[in-house]
Amino acid sequence: MTERPSTCWPGVNLDGFTEIYNPSPLLQAFWKAELIDTTGVPAKTILPVAETFDVRFRIELVGPAWRCMCGDWKFDVCFDEQCGPGDFRLASKLAGDPLTLKDWKGCDPDGKCIEFEYTVPAGTITASVYELTGTFQLYCCDKPAAIVGYDPLGVFQWYV
Repeated sequence: MTERPSTCWPGVNLDGFTEIYNPSPLLQAFWKAELIDTTGVPAKTILPVAETFDVRFRIELVGPAWRCMCGDWKFDVCFDEQCGPGDFRLASKLAGDPLTLKDWKGCDPDGKCIEFEYTVPAGTITASVYELTGTFQLYCCDKPAAIVGYDPLGVFQWYV
């Protein structure tokens, strides 16, 4: 995994994987997904199910072609249960579509530095051990674009 120091968030290394079809220096993306506590500190790897936590996604867009794009960023976290059948996507446990940044425009002044944070309500995650992976995809005109990414977050345990 290659880390890239962020210019949007000094001191942050962006280390998620990104696929852009057709790759070009005019259109690059670097990103990071993470679990944090509600004060912004990286979450511990063992968490009580009775506490809220935040998921934060940061995408830094590089290259002039982003100014010509718009769409909806869809974020998610995959929970792969270790030694059990309980795999799920975080979005499937939430009402509505709260993990979507709608109507993004690359030509907006802050369009190249995207930060999206969501507070996951207490009790959303059941007690178990999970391997987590953050994901994103840009949708344009209600069709998936050829811009996707993932970031392995590690193994976390939720307990009662």
